[in-house]
Amino acid sequence: MKRTLIAIFLLIVAGALQSRAADQMKISGSAPDFLMAATIAMGLLLDPALGAVFGFGAGLVQASIVGLSFGGFIASRTLLGFGVGSLRLWFFQENPLVLVAACLLGTIACEGLLFLIEPVRSSSAAIAQLPMESVYNAVLALVCYFLMRRAMEPRRKELEVRS
Repeated sequence: MKRTLIAIFLLIVAGALQSRAADQMKISGSAPDFLMAATIAMGLLLDPALGAVFGFGAGLVQASIVGLSFGGFIASRTLLGFGVGSLRLWFFQENPLVLVAACLLGTIACEGLLFLIEPVRSSSAAIAQLPMESVYNAVLALVCYFLMRRAMEPRRKELEVRS
């Protein structure tokens, strides 16, 4: 129950930041994608099925903010959550470098899938912004992962008292 409430809280906070702060945080024309970073972080904390559920929610929130391409955002974020959750099962061992690599590759794969589903008019501009967006998302996902991991794990003192 605690994990579910934390995930819902993160989804709401990431959605609020995406709608209000992302455009004001642009660097070289690239804005952070708080919802994508949260999906990657939660995918690494949860199993593939729950990562997909979180990704579905993130895609729904993202599509509601943007106001178009509901199917593209939902499909790409759901697959991102599932893929990153699967990555966790294969070789994620609490390594920040793996998290950063997952975020860089996850951002590129997710945006590529979204582009295949809903091609944008200026694809060259979108491709030019992708490296900076990937770096931005990697930093955000790293911070989000460690904060959520700390919030979701049981406290050691509580475990010692119960023993």
